[in-house]
Amino acid sequence: MTRRDLMLIIGAMACFSAAIAALIMLNAQSAQRSEINIEILCRKLVQVTSQPCELVQPSDTETKLFAFIRRR
Repeated sequence: MTRRDLMLIIGAMACFSAAIAALIMLNAQSAQRSEINIEILCRKLVQVTSQPCELVQPSDTETKLFAFIRRR
């Protein structure tokens, strides 16, 4: 194995690791945005109905499903 081959392998591993890290960060940001959106909806619902809000956070599966549908 030459030095060039080793550098290519290390470069590919670094790109793959960066892509995985980016996906993890995007997933975390998406979850945070959904929580913020639900809080906003809850506040508006309380203002309109004057009753406590009963909205719940979507499960992880629901969040992934909605994200998949949104991309399509």
